[in-house]
Amino acid sequence: MPPEINVIKEIVKANAMAVYQDAAQPSLRVVGKTLAQCVSLFTTPIGRMAGIFEKNLHRYIDKLEGLEEKDLVTPDIRILVPVLEKMRFTDEEKVADYYAEILATASKKEHASKVMVTFIEILNRLTADEINILEYINSEENKIPLSGFTEEEFKKYGLSTEIKELVLSKSLPVIDINVTNEGLNGYIKLVKNFNCLKENILLTAPENIDLYIDNMISLGLLERTLGEKFATEKIYDHLEKHKEVVGIRSKLLSNQRLELRKGKINTTDLGIKLLALCSHKNKIKNS
Repeated sequence: MPPEINVIKEIVKANAMAVYQDAAQPSLRVVGKTLAQCVSLFTTPIGRMAGIFEKNLHRYIDKLEGLEEKDLVTPDIRILVPVLEKMRFTDEEKVADYYAEILATASKKEHASKVMVTFIEILNRLTADEINILEYINSEENKIPLSGFTEEEFKKYGLSTEIKELVLSKSLPVIDINVTNEGLNGYIKLVKNFNCLKENILLTAPENIDLYIDNMISLGLLERTLGEKFATEKIYDHLEKHKEVVGIRSKLLSNQRLELRKGKINTTDLGIKLLALCSHKNKIKNS
């Protein structure tokens, strides 16, 4: 039996040992070769970590299923080592699958050049919630109803009256909620980037949406350009009439006014490339 298969057995501690006995499977040989290069970097995981590592390696192997050995290459060591390290303890399903997809793509001769080290550095700073938000913004699920549009507005914005919902793929409408006081300059910002994400996505920590967006902007996956907004003003109706905005307005003092600043958060080219590489759930629109 080739030594690389023994390496897999030793590190993964697989329950289904029969899987690893088929040395003719090219995907298993590649896994063995790549792990063999890094085996000195890892101690055999134990306990829960062993289970996590095994499960994540299976993700990787499954993504190579059906490929012939001539189609596979050994991943760049700058990608291989950090991904294997993360696979040892990453148990968030979404994040783990992104790591496995990156490593699998780096193992395919035809697509290996698409994987940048930057993707790993970015993924190291993302949670499953943030990935879900990024996927949603770039999916056809990101849409608003057009029931409030008049026939004139459909014509004004070049929309067909047969369209019931407008897909906003790649962009997210947001508003900043500010309070101004009569006779005083400036304003107090109450809410930044108010949106309806938590109503459309199941998140583990919806209270962190502001932090998630800030983090993804800092990573270069999202961007918000000052002054940029959707040309179609009614895209913001659902935000301006939202119960949270209405609740804030009802608590204002007589000398206070609510100022709603419309904005637009866009997915960057880097964010789109990461999704195109790793995401299977969403179809990324190119228009």
